[in-house]
Amino acid sequence: MNFIEDSLDGEMNEVDYPNTQWKKIMAAIQKHSISPALLSEIKDEAAWEKAKIRFVEEGRQAGMLKQQCESVLQAREMGLDDRVF
Repeated sequence: MNFIEDSLDGEMNEVDYPNTQWKKIMAAIQKHSISPALLSEIKDEAAWEKAKIRFVEEGRQAGMLKQQCESVLQAREMGLDDRVF
C-alpha cells in the first residue's frame, strides 16, 4: 500500500523497495512518464470496474436467496413440510 501512495505523490525512494520486482515497477512508471494524477485516475477506474462486477454478483446472489425464500413460503402454503428443503 505504501508503494501505491509513494507512486501517486511521485516521491519514490528506491532504498525503501529493495526487491527487484518493485524496482522494475518503478522503472516502468518512470519510463511511461504517467503523471501521478493520471495514475490515480486509472487506479480509481479499475477499482470502480471491480466494484461494479462485485455489486452485480452480490445482486444475483440476493435474488437467488429471495427466490428460494419465496419457494419455501409457497410450499408451506401448499402444506409441504419444511424438512423437504
